[in-house]
Amino acid sequence: HDNSKNSPHPRNRRASTPTAFTMRFTTASTLLAASTLFGAALAHNIQLAAHGRECFHENLHIDDKMTVTFQVGDREFGSAGNLDIDFWIQNPSGNYETHERSISNGDHSFTAKHDGKYLYCFSNEHWSASSKDVSFNVHGIVYVPEAEAPSDPLEAEVRQLSELLAQVKDEQSYIIVRERTHRNTAESTNGRVKWWSMFQMGVLVGEGIFQVWWLKRFFEVGKNSAERFGVLSR
Repeated sequence: HDNSKNSPHPRNRRASTPTAFTMRFTTASTLLAASTLFGAALAHNIQLAAHGRECFHENLHIDDKMTVTFQVGDREFGSAGNLDIDFWIQNPSGNYETHERSISNGDHSFTAKHDGKYLYCFSNEHWSASSKDVSFNVHGIVYVPEAEAPSDPLEAEVRQLSELLAQVKDEQSYIIVRERTHRNTAESTNGRVKWWSMFQMGVLVGEGIFQVWWLKRFFEVGKNSAERFGVLSR
């Protein structure tokens, strides 16, 4: 786990991948297996520190498929602003599968061409002096040779159902984070409008008081000048 470059070891977190089933399922056990796979695809949330970086890795084999989806948000009301971060995925040879800058959300899929450790990182090192909330999902499909593929139609249906449930969960997590981000932005805008309106009102009140004082002083000076002129003319 590499947090603000203080630790050289990224977190080892296996992707939420379907596994091979070797037994027949009753209706109850089928639902239980689907629920287990659904739970494995829950979103992960991290607090990305100012000028910090968080890295994770997955151990993949050739032809395994992996998908990383993420959304950047802010936790606190009034902190809406720049949500951009950098994101990249590196394969075992050190080359980039993807490397993007200045993004606030993403959906990246790839097929492993090498056996080994695939590193993916979220970086806030170049964009903001404030922390950011990153919600992300990692899931994939383990490649199974045709000779080892399940022949049970029920098992194949469970696999397909688990993939669909994972996609639904990803969409729900994405919508939740987007709603929170938009709500914070709207509340921040409303707060700024309120304070700007109060400032304008203060300026108008101050200007009115100044004009009354100035007019009063103007007429007092004019009255005193007229009185002095009358005394001199006598």
